[in-house]
Parts: sequence; C-alpha cells; structure tokens
Amino acid sequence: MYDLIVRHGLAALPDGVRPVDIAVLDGRIADVGTVTGTAGRVIDASGLWILPGGVEPHMHVENDFLGLSTVNDFFTQSVAAAFGGVTTFFDFANAERGGSLIEAMDGRKEQMAKSAIDYAVHGRVLEPGHITELPEAVLAGCPSFKVYMAYAEVGLMVDDATLLAAFRAAHAARALPLVHAESDPIAAALTEEARREGDLSWSRYPDTRPPLCEAEAFARAARFARLADCPLYMVHTSVAEAVEEARRARQAGLRLYVETCPQYLILTRDLYDDPERGHLAICAPPLRDGRDQPALWQALADGTIDCVGSDDCAYTIAAKAAHLECDPDGKPIPDFTRVVQGVPGIETRLPLLLSEGVAS
Repeated sequence: MYDLIVRHGLAALPDGVRPVDIAVLDGRIADVGTVTGTAGRVIDASGLWILPGGVEPHMHVENDFLGLSTVNDFFTQSVAAAFGGVTTFFDFANAERGGSLIEAMDGRKEQMAKSAIDYAVHGRVLEPGHITELPEAVLAGCPSFKVYMAYAEVGLMVDDATLLAAFRAAHAARALPLVHAESDPIAAALTEEARREGDLSWSRYPDTRPPLCEAEAFARAARFARLADCPLYMVHTSVAEAVEEARRARQAGLRLYVETCPQYLILTRDLYDDPERGHLAICAPPLRDGRDQPALWQALADGTIDCVGSDDCAYTIAAKAAHLECDPDGKPIPDFTRVVQGVPGIETRLPLLLSEGVAS
C-alpha cells in the first residue's frame, strides 16, 4: 500500500508529455506509469500538470549587507518557496575573514532548521584559512562553496592567487566552486568615473558593471578552473558574452554548470530610468538591455545554461533607501553606491519560467 497516488496527471517524461499515475511511499516516488494498488490518499489530477518539487540553488536569507538585513527569515522564506513550487533550497554559510568556515556552516544549519522545506548549505571562501577547511567541509556534507570576484570594498572579493588556490583545493577535495563573476577593478574604475562626473543616478548604475565586467571575470574563472582541473558553477549569468565564454570553456573540456535568473531573462535596465523607484531594481549583476535576452533564452533551450536560480535577496522598500540622503523636499537623492543590492524572486521563479518560457 502506498502513502499517496496521484492519478491521470500530465507529466513531462523522457519519452514526452503523457498522462501517468505517480505513487509515493515514505516521501519518495515509488512508481510512475499505470499504478495498481491502493493508497492512504488518492488525488485525481486529470487535466493538470504534475511537476517535481523545484530546487533553489542560490538565495540570500538572514543576510546582512551594508548593515541591513534581508526581510525574510528561513521559515517565511520556506513558505514563499513552497508557494512557488520549491521544496529544497540552498543558502550560504557566510564565513568571515578571520573566522572558521566550519563554524559558519554549523551556525547556518542552526538558522535554517526553522525551514518548512528541505535545505542545504553552500560554504563561502574569502581567505586561505577557509581553503584549508574545505576537506572537512565536504566530509561534513557541504561539497560546494562560493567565491566572489567583486566587492573588494566590503571585503568579499578574493584575489587571483586565492581564487586559483581555492580551485586547486576543490579539485583535491572533490568540491564544487560557485563563482560570482564580475571584475572588481572594472566595476571600481567605472564607479569612480561616474562619481567624478557627478552622475550616480540609477540609470548610470548598469554602465558601471557593463557586459565586459562579467564576461572578463567569467572567462578568467573558467581558465583558472581548467588549470586546476576542477568543475565550476557560474551564478547569475546575465549577458550573451558570458554565454559565449561558457561554450568556449566547455569545448576546451571544462566541466561547467551555468545559472541564470528570471530577472535577466525578463526584466531590463529601463527600470532604472524611474527616478523614484529605480533603486528597487538594483542588483548585481545589473539588469541589462533587451539585446541579451534572446541569447539567454536560446542558451537555456540548448543546454548551455543548465538551470535558473532566483538569487533571491529581498530587502524592504525602506531598507533599499535606508542609506540615501534626501533633498530639502524630503525626496531621496539618487546615489546607487548607497543602495543595498538585491531583488526577491524565489516565489515567482517557476511561475515566470512557465509563463514566459513555456506558455508565451
């Protein structure tokens, strides 16, 4: 006897879309096809789609940045995830400089224990001390870790020597590095140029992190990974140039996994033209113009892009404006350097993909 049988629903299977029965026992799928037998609960799904629970590979919850914390805790985030069709999510053990990666992992697991869905933890590597802990982290059930090629101003960026050392350690420990690929020197130089010109408007923001900023870092990380003979997972890919770098890297033999996000598939930098609300869309990488979107959709269709994460990093409207100064009329003065980066997305990721990627 099964715990649950879902009958006559439409499922996308390797041989096509067709009506099937799905039996569940002890929380696992036990049979797919024409299921005989009984169950404690039977659901008639005639005319409905049956989808597997989604996995969210990339989000930031109970995360402090620029002295501000994201809006959700892990329970409310898990409820939003479940409403969006997600049954497992990953967040990051935010190890700090001078601190322990293992201790950060343990602390993050305690925070995530309030989740209503399944969860897992990525590590974060900032310095050589964290690299030495990678074998222990893998044995403790954390075989992936993130490195940043940007955010030197807040101490998150790793230099090239540390990046290569982390990749070599990943090879030895059989770990998977996740890479935030933006060139910090390019972003810093263009931000300083905008500051000198007195233009820190929302619409100037994407020009300080142009496609080259991402593509250069993407290519550099891929070359380092080939040298270290380790696999690579590239987060929030947003530009056609990076997609081309992914194709070249794979042709050269790199085991590479590429992620994009709904905001890059659907939204555009035009949102930054709104002087009153443009800052709400500030994220990194920034929203692009529409020219990159056909390449991203095509890459998703042909398998160059492997998955879609949300990079959910949700702040309140008040938090997005918390560090802005105001003019004599009380209106915030645009300054993208004072805005915490991040947008929500875990609850809308799957509905948007079905709406914009399947139905339209």
